[in-house]
Parts: sequence; C-alpha cells; structure tokens
Amino acid sequence: MSVGNKDTQCKMSKNDRLADVLIATARYGLSIQNPDGSFPPGHNGPWNDTDTPVRVTAHYAMLYYYAQSLAPTNAYSNAMHRACSYLCAMQERCAGGGVQCRVNDEKNDCNGLIGQAWAAEPLLYIGIKECNARYLDCAWSILSKPFYDWTMHGWCPIEVTGKRLPFCRTVNQQIWFACMRAIALTAGMMDEDAELKDFLRFLHKLLLLNRRGMPQHIVPVKRSWLNVVRSHMYGGRNVVPELKPTRDALTLEKGYASFLLYGLAILEELTLLKKHACRGVYRRIFKSIKSIALHLPSQRGNPESFCWSYNPTGLEMAYVITVFQESGFWRKRFKWMPNADQWIGMQLESNLNPESRLMDNQTRDPDILRSRIYEAGRIMSKKRGFQEMKAGDSFSTLNHGALKSVG
Repeated sequence: MSVGNKDTQCKMSKNDRLADVLIATARYGLSIQNPDGSFPPGHNGPWNDTDTPVRVTAHYAMLYYYAQSLAPTNAYSNAMHRACSYLCAMQERCAGGGVQCRVNDEKNDCNGLIGQAWAAEPLLYIGIKECNARYLDCAWSILSKPFYDWTMHGWCPIEVTGKRLPFCRTVNQQIWFACMRAIALTAGMMDEDAELKDFLRFLHKLLLLNRRGMPQHIVPVKRSWLNVVRSHMYGGRNVVPELKPTRDALTLEKGYASFLLYGLAILEELTLLKKHACRGVYRRIFKSIKSIALHLPSQRGNPESFCWSYNPTGLEMAYVITVFQESGFWRKRFKWMPNADQWIGMQLESNLNPESRLMDNQTRDPDILRSRIYEAGRIMSKKRGFQEMKAGDSFSTLNHGALKSVG
C-alpha cells in the first residue's frame, strides 16, 4: 500500500489514511523487532516508567493482527507470532504471578490491571483466530490470577511475585481488564463469568462523572469499617483511602477519558454492556462523549499531555462514536452526534509525521504512540467489514479438548 504524494493523501478517505499509517508502521516494525520477538520499550508516556518490552510488543502483535487483514504477508505473520511467543515466554517465566511490565521501586511491576490486560490482548485475539492453544492458555493464565473483590465489584492485581495487591481504584484499568475477560467469555473459553457479570451489573458505582462530565479517574471510596478491615489485611495501610479532587486528578480525567470510553465501546460491541449494565451507564457515556467533544480538541499539540500525544484521543473517540451511534438508546435520546472522521483527522493532523508516515509527532514517547495505531484496527474492522472476532466466531472450530485447562 503506497503512501503516495501529498495531493493523493488529501483525496484519501480518513479510513484509507488510517490503513496507510497502520501498514507503514507494520513495515517499520519489521526493522526494529528483536531476535527474541520483542520490540523496543517505551517509557509509559508522561509517567516516565522503566518499561519492559511487554507493552509495546503486545501492541505490535495486535498491529500485525490487523495488518494481516489489510495486506497479508508472511513477514507480518512471522512478526506477529514471534511477538506472541515472547509474550508467552514472559508469562511462563512469572507463572506464579503477573507478567512483568515495568521496573520501578516505588510502583508495582505488573503495571496494575492494565499491564496484564495489554499482555493478554493479542494472545486472545490471535489465539482465537489461529486456534493456538498455547496463546489461549497463556492469556487465561494472565486473566485468571487477579483476585475479584465482591464488595468493591472489581479486581485486585497480582504482583510478579504472586503477591495480591490492593483493589485497583483506577477505573479505566478495571474496564479494560473486564474487556479481556469479556473477549474470553464471548469466544467460548468459559461457559459463564460470574465476576464479569457482577462487574457489569455494578458498573454504575465505578463510572462516576466529574463536574465537567468526564469519567472520574479514581474510584472515590469513603472511609468505612470495611476499609479499616482491609487496611489491617494489608499491613495497616489504608487500602482505599478517600480521594479529594486535585488538579492532577482533573488532568488525568481529561487524559484518560477517551481511553476509558474505548474500553466501554469494546464491551458494547460484544453486546455485554447492553445485557448487564443499567441504563444510567449509557447516560453517563453519552454525557462524557459530549464533554470530551467540548473540552479535548483544544488540548492537541502538547507533548506532555496524557491525551492525544499518549492516549490517541482522536482514534479512540472515532471508535467510541462508531460503536455507540449504532445504539438505539443513542438514536432515541441524543440527536447531536460528533463526527468520527473529524476525530481521526484531528489525531493525524496532530501526531502524524509527514515524512515517515508514522504516528510519532509531538509526543514525548514516540515508541508508545507509534505502536498505538493498532487501536485504529477496530475502527477499520467495522467500516471495512473484514473479519473481527465476534461471540462464537473462529473459536467454534477449535479443539476444545486441547483447552480444558483454559476453561
């Protein structure tokens, strides 16, 4: 697929431009993949962590999953499987705990729930498409370890050492981890998931909005006798302390709003949100979409920001709108709808490098942002109609006898 000259690019549709950038990134990835299948790590954007290669490798594996649908080649297939083999090796190395996603004396090495969700994502998608038992075994090993807190209606991460960590109060991490459990469920890897069902039923308790109408970044839990009990369980620390709004909290809420909604859109596309969540969740989703459209376009061009230059806000909002505009609830109650193509255009205008055709402009972590073009794959899978995983698809031909350990 040729990038063409500037005039040609102007005539391309937003969807074609996305495909063009994705393929350009796939070609670039072939030149930087390490012999062990991994890709050079980023540093977790503005968080500036010392990352292991797990995250970027997982993103590139997903990128090749989508690139194979656009321009099938042996090179992309080989790169995809080498990346998955690396992820499996990392999981098997930490068989008693979570996959190591970073090295930081002041933070957990598993990167909470989100590090595990990202590691499992390509193993699920590619394992189902390719009927690969090893990938699915590793994915389920990652997803089955975090402990579910039935009183908080969410998961507690597991450290690399196997130590159970406190309840994860970061809402987007809970939602993305739920997405991966949902994919496993809809693919038939388990008959039912009581934890996921409970999470979705009580999602309205986690999905709260700030005064601007954007999702709160942290679950606001007040002090209670139950919290005191938990504090003794974890060595006297207050596990879920009361949160007071700060400027930093508002910055994170703006920066992660589209990422959180992208996870909810995955759940909606899998039909699980509609099946289990209450209608109040939808009202908050659409209120958030309006708030993001009002406040975030002006945040472009800041390399230090959590939105646009770290979380690809334009790509995420394009997928969110593409999914939720099909909702009957949206059509009946909300006449105003942002344009998905406009969000794509804003993202490419802000962060696309015109020379390399990679999405690594105006960012402090080009390795991360460049790899996150894979998030556009879900947009193209809906608009182009190429095969995407649905409930029951692909997995029905898999030899279930080889996967009893997964179920």
